[in-house]
Amino acid sequence: LAYYDTLTGMFTRHGFFIHARGLLETFKARDEDFVLIQMNVRHFRIINNLYGMEKGNRLLVLLAERIRSIKPKESIAGRVGDDVFVVVMPRHDFYAENWERMLWRVEQEAGEDVFHVHIHAGVFMGDSVNIPLSRMIEYTWAAQETIMDDPQSHIAYYRPGQLKKVRRARALINVFEKAIRRGEFQVYLQPQVDRHGKVVSAEVLSRWVTASGEIISPGEFIPFLEQTGQIVRLDHYVWGQAIQLLKKWEGTPFSHLKLSLNVFPEDFDYLDVPDTLCSLADMYGVPRNKINVEITESAIISRSALRQRVADRLVEAGFELEIDDFGKGNSSLNTLRNIKAQTLKLDMDFLKIDEDSSMRGMIIIESMIHMAKLLDMTVVAEGVETNAQRDALLEMDCDLLQGYLFSKPIPVAEFENNLQKSWHEGKCPVCRLEEV
Repeated sequence: LAYYDTLTGMFTRHGFFIHARGLLETFKARDEDFVLIQMNVRHFRIINNLYGMEKGNRLLVLLAERIRSIKPKESIAGRVGDDVFVVVMPRHDFYAENWERMLWRVEQEAGEDVFHVHIHAGVFMGDSVNIPLSRMIEYTWAAQETIMDDPQSHIAYYRPGQLKKVRRARALINVFEKAIRRGEFQVYLQPQVDRHGKVVSAEVLSRWVTASGEIISPGEFIPFLEQTGQIVRLDHYVWGQAIQLLKKWEGTPFSHLKLSLNVFPEDFDYLDVPDTLCSLADMYGVPRNKINVEITESAIISRSALRQRVADRLVEAGFELEIDDFGKGNSSLNTLRNIKAQTLKLDMDFLKIDEDSSMRGMIIIESMIHMAKLLDMTVVAEGVETNAQRDALLEMDCDLLQGYLFSKPIPVAEFENNLQKSWHEGKCPVCRLEEV
């Protein structure tokens, strides 16, 4: 029992470390390079929660069988975590295309039991057995983290420096809950302006500001919160802070403003999003039509039937639903047909408008705006950075604009001060790019 996993028949972590070390010593004696590949199932805990441990176990057994069928004779394989499998083999026996094909086939076969499965692998190419096995596995984790948000990629290779970044992120995750309790996560707002330059709404974002005043970039901690499921905790906190802000603005010059809240795909897996937002709005006595709910198009496409029902419930509850990042990645017109969203948000980082834009690109953007208008949808363009982009979008009859041309995401107090100043001066609150 100490050496073999009763579910998959593979070595346990203890058994793997003992036998893999012996194999590595063999490679050392032959002066032979080796490969360590580590594989795990993305959001395996969610699969267990949604579909039950029996189906989760079937997936693990299937993956173990496929690993055994493909690994070379001179290799050691083990299940070293709940859904973590590791293989050590000679470098000359490692063919990435075979492993990638195997992982893809497991995903397809498992899809008959579980709606959507992603399996990622990290690879460490070794030439020295003096590195501890635990460190090598850390290297494969660091490599894997680089593709965790890319369902099209299966294998990533460790590069020097990746481990330092992962350790930094893990250190942040370890203090995450304390940071929330201390109020270190602050609401930032990025204004959305209409064609007359009037701020009518803002997207709610968050920044981690430590007790020492360090601002931690979302790019550092958001991906790891998503991978661990803790993004749900942060989202719930930020939604509550934003709704309290709307309550605070009642009876003030800011009372006309709406706020857009982001919903991550993981929120659907852990929360009843409509019930949660309804409870928060009702708790603070905020009209639901003051709250826009942003859901990315890719999140809707994944498990579309389930999330379509959730989207319908949000609209029925009185929230304004926004399809975010439309035009980025796998756009589907079925999304617009099936989801009764009121707002379409175009990603201008993907749909570039500048002096070098092709006529074809401009026609696509204008057609998307025209299509949304025929569906009686408001169109928001985010990522607007230049006057040329602004002018082109307004010419295309885009309703609202958002981006660094107008303001970067800023703290609430700064947002309020900027608006009050612009009202006092009677000017459009547009920042010059060099000041942003």
